[in-house]
Amino acid sequence: MKEAGAPPPVFGFGISKPAHVQAALAAGAAGVISGSAIVQLAREKEGTARLRQFVSAMKAATRSELVS
Repeated sequence: MKEAGAPPPVFGFGISKPAHVQAALAAGAAGVISGSAIVQLAREKEGTARLRQFVSAMKAATRSELVS
């Protein structure tokens, strides 16, 4: 696909945990999208703090030693 000029693959369905990020990257994804999980946290009354924690945990998963 890369040789044909396709954009890098990005996974975006069901990505709601750091383990999902690690699995997607290990499978060859160039990135992930967590749209529904972020929207759900943003709707919560005290979602701001939880949203920050969620995003931090998801980003940390991209740097995990488990990702090969």
